[in-house]
Amino acid sequence: MPVEEVPPGKPLSRYRQLTEQIKQAIDAGLLPPDTRLPSVRTLATQYNISLTTALKALRTLEDEHYAVAKPKSGFFVAPRQRRQPKPPAVIEQPREIAPLDEQTELHMAMVGENCRVRLDLANGDSALYPIRKLGLIMRQLGYSQPSLLGDTVKGTGYGPLKAEIARRAIDYGCTLTPETILVTNGCIEALSLALRATVPPGDAVAVESPCYFVLLQMLRNLNLRVVEVDACPAGYVDSEKLVALFQSKTVKVFITLANINNPLGKTIPNEEKAYITRQADENGVIIIEDDTFGDTAFGGQRPFPMRAFSPHVILCSGFSKTVAPGIRIGWVHSNHYIRKITSLKYTSTMGSPCYRRRQSASCCETAAMTPTCASSDVSSPARSASFASRCCKPSRRGPGFPSRRAAMCCGSRCRRTP
Repeated sequence: MPVEEVPPGKPLSRYRQLTEQIKQAIDAGLLPPDTRLPSVRTLATQYNISLTTALKALRTLEDEHYAVAKPKSGFFVAPRQRRQPKPPAVIEQPREIAPLDEQTELHMAMVGENCRVRLDLANGDSALYPIRKLGLIMRQLGYSQPSLLGDTVKGTGYGPLKAEIARRAIDYGCTLTPETILVTNGCIEALSLALRATVPPGDAVAVESPCYFVLLQMLRNLNLRVVEVDACPAGYVDSEKLVALFQSKTVKVFITLANINNPLGKTIPNEEKAYITRQADENGVIIIEDDTFGDTAFGGQRPFPMRAFSPHVILCSGFSKTVAPGIRIGWVHSNHYIRKITSLKYTSTMGSPCYRRRQSASCCETAAMTPTCASSDVSSPARSASFASRCCKPSRRGPGFPSRRAAMCCGSRCRRTP
């Protein structure tokens, strides 16, 4: 891909600058086919970059068919016939979502059943959640504040809970105020309210492909059309295709799960998040972000949401993955649409139960959520690897076993099994 094709305004990373420079030399004939490219160490020394950055540049050249790797020999310029110009981004047209009645009935039939393994859920084992501490908090609230069960729903959420949400947001680069936060019945309601507040029925919404199947059901029920944006080879949304869609003025809203995407389990790099949010702001596109899985990321660093790069992003999240799935407490933040979202909430479910809001606030204030994330971080990679290895073993059920190909998503890995 020549330098001229890089979208304007997008800063090039160090490895990408090196990649483009070598590609220009190859296209100009300065490096003929089968010419040995400089080694990783030579590139690192010559351009004052790390070995990792130099290797990434060479791997990118290989992915784009400008170079071939030969064992124990290094990287060489690829034959010309292997290099094909990258086609321009194809802008998909908005389309109606196919009827999901049969699938919906099957899914609803499973909900509530006592299955040993639920592949339709993305929750951890109950032992990973602070159930004992939550039970103790419930008993203490029932004893000290029994009036909570008799009180009517008031306001946009329990003040200390919203303050705790805003305080925790500082850790991942977001400056939120309690006045811009609305407590909801789970993150699904938060997403639904955000969509209803920003997109009229019949308009088009951009979604990642693949995406969470419940999101498609929600968009269909809201009478919204979708434009799918495919993932890049790295597993997250293709930013070039997405920005081309923004510039075409085809969609008004982009809904994304930028951190730990479901089902691919990938996280968009920060430089891509900054680029996407900047282009969305310039083209008047609203980003609605589901950050439910942000606190469950493997490793010590919690990834920044897109909201950290733009104050215009509508941020939705909840405690179902970190505190307990059963409390069904979520929240939505918006600097510009919070009043409309609040009005829609009031005329649909009025508010979230006071008892559960106080329980969630007490749990967060006592730092019950922190050790939960820590224990999940330690155990999840090992469990994911074990689960993935089991999924890849041949079935013992014989030839009668269904031959469908199923995507088994294991944390940050997505494997396909026969």
